[in-house]
Amino acid sequence: MSNKGIDSSKAIQIVRNFLAQYHAVLDVKDPILEDHTWLVDADVTSFGFNHIKRVRVNSETGKIMGYEISP
Repeated sequence: MSNKGIDSSKAIQIVRNFLAQYHAVLDVKDPILEDHTWLVDADVTSFGFNHIKRVRVNSETGKIMGYEISP
């Protein structure tokens, strides 16, 4: 990756801030970089239910590209 963009630490920070709006973030796993996208799995709880959210973050802009509940 060139000097532009965000590193894995910044991706974790972005995901924590994003998910904390609606969930209690319990843990964030190490991000994986795939095709200019950080894939970040986070263990969250909401209304007493724990689940894993996978958030996609653009590695160049830092923008959230989407998220899903991991099986």
